[in-house]
Amino acid sequence: MDSIDTTAPADWHDFYVDPFPGRKGSERITDTCGKCIGTGLYTGPTHFTDGHGRPICFDCHGTGTRSRLVSSARATARAHAKAHAEHIDTTRAITARRAAFEAEHPGLRDQLTEAHLSIREGNPLREKIGYLLDSLEDSTGTLDADEVRTAHE
Repeated sequence: MDSIDTTAPADWHDFYVDPFPGRKGSERITDTCGKCIGTGLYTGPTHFTDGHGRPICFDCHGTGTRSRLVSSARATARAHAKAHAEHIDTTRAITARRAAFEAEHPGLRDQLTEAHLSIREGNPLREKIGYLLDSLEDSTGTLDADEVRTAHE
């Protein structure tokens, strides 16, 4: 049974929230530095020292704050919203593909379980079948680029 997915793709506008409503894009904002947490001192492997030998944060140059444009903050928020929408579309595509596969092969899980139980302990084939059964149960996980590309086809 071929079915056409009629679900509309996720719209990134649904996930976008203006981080600074009412402000002009050319205004500057100051944020606390995320690397040194506003202290200006950073003792990790990527630091440099001032004239007195104190470790200074490389990102904020010891000030503890970072300045950027409101338009840059909005661009970052838009990029995050678009990535979130793409993630939802990918998850939907993979879920639909998995459901279609399970509909085409209704007894596969039972056959794999039977085969897994019938093979003796320590057999490498039993371990591989067990891995397959575990991956069937997992609905989440990391996806490599090939899986994402295949899901969108």
